[in-house]
Amino acid sequence: MLAPGGRVGDRSRRVLEPYLLAGFGGALGALVRYAVSLSLPAPYSTLSVNTLACFLLGFVMYEEIYMGALSAQSRVLLTAGVLGGMSTFSTFIYDALTLAPLSGAAYVLSTLVLGMLGIYAGRGAALYLAGRGWG
Repeated sequence: MLAPGGRVGDRSRRVLEPYLLAGFGGALGALVRYAVSLSLPAPYSTLSVNTLACFLLGFVMYEEIYMGALSAQSRVLLTAGVLGGMSTFSTFIYDALTLAPLSGAAYVLSTLVLGMLGIYAGRGAALYLAGRGWG
């Protein structure tokens, strides 16, 4: 909705802003994932971006709890946007199914373990930066 003078009103900006941030961040995250896929073969590229995304998601979400330095807009940009565009479950499943059964099972297990460790490490980094040690 346009405000008097042809400008976008505050209400419209508040409604649109999260979508624009998520979309812009998603494009950035997809570019990161693509760049990693050019430098590492599958499934290592997928494992790498998923592990990094888990670490960063753990950091951002726990940073909110322990420090709160990031704005709500920054969290939308990073979590729904960059990390959502960077990490993808469908690629993970596809990579697992293209491997031999034992290798696929090892890949699934390592992805789960590294993802959990990534979240835990991100939480630890947020705690450390908040001056609370590693947790």
